[in-house]
Amino acid sequence: MASATYEHQAGDLQIALGFESLGARLKLTLRSPSGRIVEHTDQGLYVIEIPAAEPGLWRYMVTPLELPYANFPIIVAVGAAKS
Repeated sequence: MASATYEHQAGDLQIALGFESLGARLKLTLRSPSGRIVEHTDQGLYVIEIPAAEPGLWRYMVTPLELPYANFPIIVAVGAAKS
């Protein structure tokens, strides 16, 4: 399980989770500054966009549900969406 935070200024927020499918399944959990939770589970690369995301400290956590092997690599990218 990996977790981190992102200080969002304003506008749309995007978070991308990248990994080779290979039978892996990961759950992404986002918590807004006000406590709202958004969860998504998938088997490959995906991007989630939160329109008009509230500013403040967002927390995110990636939880492995199924991994093909130990030390399975993933990439997480978080930032404001470009308009």
